[in-house]
Amino acid sequence: MSIELAGIRKTLMVLALALGVSIIGLAVFSWRTAGMKARPELPDYGAVPPFSLTDRTGRPVRLSDLEGKVWVVDFIFTTCPGPCPVMTSQMKRLQDELKGNPRVRLVSITVDPETDTPAVLSKYAAAVGGDPERWFFLTGPKNEIRDLANQGLHLAVTENPDAASNPGQGAIIHSTRFVLVDGRAHIRGYFDSTDDQFLQELARGIDRLLGEKSS
Repeated sequence: MSIELAGIRKTLMVLALALGVSIIGLAVFSWRTAGMKARPELPDYGAVPPFSLTDRTGRPVRLSDLEGKVWVVDFIFTTCPGPCPVMTSQMKRLQDELKGNPRVRLVSITVDPETDTPAVLSKYAAAVGGDPERWFFLTGPKNEIRDLANQGLHLAVTENPDAASNPGQGAIIHSTRFVLVDGRAHIRGYFDSTDDQFLQELARGIDRLLGEKSS
């Protein structure tokens, strides 16, 4: 009788252990599932329209050259007395953090193409440490750049009406946001470069898109 009782107890212990493992596994699964649901997909703000601009070497760069890449774009100009140096510094930090990842490109487009010729952009890019294979500095016709910014990427770029009376503001007003674009050339996020946490948020967005691309 004692042997049978011992066997029953052993069986009950095994069942209890198995039940406990199952409960823990279910709890972990539920936690992971809840975490996934708590992270919504990146929004889709529509496609970037086709464009053809010129890089620092005088080579044409078209939207099709970025096909299949995750890319980040901003608008700056080399003589900007305001936010541009900080924006370019942030882009350089992003370049360094993404070093070795061939699936990401960075794009900086001048809003002052009359000043920022390919030669000027080449010197500027070299001074800030821009990798020519991974970070494009682009110029082109003024009206095409304005259309791409305002209508294509939905970023404000306009002349500064107070530039003459307040030269410290610069001749051009432009957005300080970075735009995240996926491999299908769809806009997937806007990130304010004046926000202290924006680089971390942008890096997470890039990781998400890289995950989408590989899935």
